[in-house]
Amino acid sequence: MRFFFIPFLFLFLEGLYGQNNAKNSRVVCEWSYIARDEFSGKEKKALKAKSFFGYTPEAQRRFFAEKDYLECEGFLVQSEDKVALHLLLTFQDKEADTQIGSILPNATLTFNSIKGKQLTIKTYKGAAAQKKGDLTVYECSYPLPKSALKKLKNFEIDTVLLNWSKGFQVYDVFYLDFLKDQICCIE
Repeated sequence: MRFFFIPFLFLFLEGLYGQNNAKNSRVVCEWSYIARDEFSGKEKKALKAKSFFGYTPEAQRRFFAEKDYLECEGFLVQSEDKVALHLLLTFQDKEADTQIGSILPNATLTFNSIKGKQLTIKTYKGAAAQKKGDLTVYECSYPLPKSALKKLKNFEIDTVLLNWSKGFQVYDVFYLDFLKDQICCIE
């Protein structure tokens, strides 16, 4: 009986080991840059930007077949033990800022999980609109304290609520593991 049980134990353990490797191997960590400050000697690194969410108002969907009216890319930046979420918000409209305004200093970004939990972070500087041809672009960073990083490791983001100077907007997120995967890369 003992000899019969041992092979099954090895198969079970091998199955568990294989599942863990498969789970971890699905995350591809691509770095945009890894640099060391020549004065302070501190290392700073950033992951490559990835699509986080997109948004097109229902009334304008027929005009945006190829891309969304708003496309948001994001990535994590790490400097020593500090981590920030950097967002690049691109509107396919050179007048978008007249409707939404800017992102003010200390504006909040709230993550809502598929399980109904919420986590809110704040930006320090905010972001003003930048005109780039027919586009309106915002670049904004949100520091992620260690407590937030710990919570976001197991947080499947369903929607984000972004505060603009002229109100707020809720955006659907289709890449539920966006931050979860990025956090795996910086640990």
